[in-house]
Amino acid sequence: MFKKIIISSVVLLLQLSAFAQSDTVKIKMADEQEAEKTYNSGLEFFKEKKYDQAISAFTKTIALKPTFDKAFYNRALAFIELNKTQEALADLDRTISLRDSADYAYVQRAALEMKTGKSANAEKDINKALALNPKNADAYYQAGVLKMEAANYKEAIDFYSKAIANNADFAFAYNDRGSAKKMNNDIDGSIADYSKAVQLSPNSAFIHNNLGSAYRQKKDYVKAIDEYNKAVQIKPDYYIAYNNMGQAKLAKNDDLGAYADFTKAISLKNDYAFAYNNRASACYKLKKYKEAETDCNKAISLNPNYGEAYYNRAVCKEMSLDVKGSCADFAKAASLGYQGAKPYTFDCLH
Repeated sequence: MFKKIIISSVVLLLQLSAFAQSDTVKIKMADEQEAEKTYNSGLEFFKEKKYDQAISAFTKTIALKPTFDKAFYNRALAFIELNKTQEALADLDRTISLRDSADYAYVQRAALEMKTGKSANAEKDINKALALNPKNADAYYQAGVLKMEAANYKEAIDFYSKAIANNADFAFAYNDRGSAKKMNNDIDGSIADYSKAVQLSPNSAFIHNNLGSAYRQKKDYVKAIDEYNKAVQIKPDYYIAYNNMGQAKLAKNDDLGAYADFTKAISLKNDYAFAYNNRASACYKLKKYKEAETDCNKAISLNPNYGEAYYNRAVCKEMSLDVKGSCADFAKAASLGYQGAKPYTFDCLH
């Protein structure tokens, strides 16, 4: 999610006047000076990722100057960093009430509305932002996110393209357009966009992971593994990338390497059902059928509706000559919608 912090505050410079001033004016001017001072300290705390202190500073600013819209906006951003969505929404509402032309506040509110399942409100805010500023790349980006959530990949691609047209260095827009193209079965297009995104944001582990998955879908396992390796180098606890790298190695017939990657993923997240199921596949290829069955049991205990895990356990039981247990698992997998199990259920009945 993008976040725009406003740092263009102009510190008020007060000149001495030869004319007498009332105490009320002096106090008001002093308060405004102090408000600017606390506001600027809040910006510094935000840049240092000291979000609680940033919130305290912006709150002091607001107490001194209740109409300071930028203080409300930036306090909202600090609340977002702390996952305090309702507080952030309240501050964005206040920002907009104080400055109706704040297109950036409408966009940020739209992002939070999507997060809380209010897509219709988000769309209204995005449209308002674009009416105020037709060149707002962030608004086009959030419009793309909205279309992605609705599985409307063609329109999502169009909006991400508009975001990029208004901000050629928008790494997240390239990344998300790559995801939309991948969902639209344009693998080469997705690789091109992910590659551009990683060029613009080389330290974003999730973009390397996405590029790896696009290469894996194209069956270019060497490049896929290379990108997954980059992802875990940047983010050593990235269990999803380890799991994905294991799948690439499994497809490349590096069964021991795959086993090691799935084990690493499990060590990082011991309730990760996908990694247990995938490790079961590696164990099966390594002829470790009992260990494979144990991993399937664990995957099923974590996700009782995991059709593929039932299918894999059925195959393991078949290798152990547990025909009755195998047939029961094939039937369960089929009932959960796993298509590969259906032919085996027919065999079990005959």
